[in-house]
Amino acid sequence: MDKEIKGQASKEQIDAWKNKYGKICEIEVTDGQDTYKVYFKRCDMKTLSAVNQIAKTDEVEAMDVLYKNCLIGGSQEVENDVALKMAATTQLSGLIGQASASLKNL
Repeated sequence: MDKEIKGQASKEQIDAWKNKYGKICEIEVTDGQDTYKVYFKRCDMKTLSAVNQIAKTDEVEAMDVLYKNCLIGGSQEVENDVALKMAATTQLSGLIGQASASLKNL
């Protein structure tokens, strides 16, 4: 028997989120024998600006702002448990740094 993953979204729900938000990501958090999933959309410029401003004085609060503004679904337990939420927020920088670019002088 497979173990339960709390907050696991169905393929239909993931497809609906992709249609609504474009690219999304899944973060899996493990705590002992328990596994949780939370889902995030990419942040917008307004959220990124707020996160950068808040990070100057409180990095933990900045990550909380990023978490709350980009969260689209998953386990509510991650939101309510500080250890689970901190584990998830350490992965959130991937929301900002997924794309790459290059500059070429012509």
